Amino acid sequence: MLKTKTYVTATLSTLLLALVIGCNGADSPSPDPDASKSSEPEDVVKVIQKPDQPLTVAQTNPNPGTQQSVDQYLKGLSAKGMTKNNQGIWIESGDTLLANHQGTIPLPAASLTKAATTLAALSTLGPDHRFITQFSATGPIENGVLQGDLVVEGSEDPFFVWEEAIAVGNQLNQLGIKQVTGNLVIVGKFYMNFETLPLKAGTLLKQGLNGKSWPPAAETQYQTLPPGTPRPEIAIAGSVQVVASPPDNLQPLVRQYSFPLAELLKKMNRYSNNKMADMLANTAGGAK
Repeated sequence: MLKTKTYVTATLSTLLLALVIGCNGADSPSPDPDASKSSEPEDVVKVIQKPDQPLTVAQTNPNPGTQQSVDQYLKGLSAKGMTKNNQGIWIESGDTLLANHQGTIPLPAASLTKAATTLAALSTLGPDHRFITQFSATGPIENGVLQGDLVVEGSEDPFFVWEEAIAVGNQLNQLGIKQVTGNLVIVGKFYMNFETLPLKAGTLLKQGLNGKSWPPAAETQYQTLPPGTPRPEIAIAGSVQVVASPPDNLQPLVRQYSFPLAELLKKMNRYSNNKMADMLANTAGGAK
């Protein structure tokens, strides 16, 4: 019995020694330094960090000829009033960079996001929604003169442009108003010609109400109206003022209704109007 134990012990010792020698042999594979990672629990969640830079970027300099063509294109956009900072261009063939202008800087995909804006506006407001711009007076009308202020209460109409100002001016003329002794007072979110700053929008409206003070842009749009459309004559003696709330005891004069929302959205998408998209997105509640 003792001999058997000795034999078994010797055999195990020899086997262990062989295993140790075999693991240290020159032809053995090196241990995986990450082998210990396999002992992690299966339910461990690893967070993948977004890289600060693109994972693959061409390392060579842009192709001079292609880059020159892109630079000329950007200059052409700048001449039309489109800033270079709003443009992103990346042209690559295989691993060769041909041209780059802010190609790795995230920029809003305006034309694509208009689809989301359209759905949000329709869901929030409905296709038949109309924006109403209210025009009122603070005083009486005597002999064609409004003795007081002309007050404009905006409601975020994104398509109140020269044509709308001309129409309102003609309606005021039909009411017998040709002069305003006071100011043009802007209340609420009144936009004109896609200008959202109320003071600037009010200044444009003041010009549009009086055919004698039209800038060239208003004259150009007037030429697109049906022949015989009157030129409005509303001369406002005062300045454009912006207030937080409407004055008391207003006398309603004209209500200007916008196109139905569905029609406004068609115009926005057809002409890819980014400013209209921004205005409608804000009206619908902004980002959610």
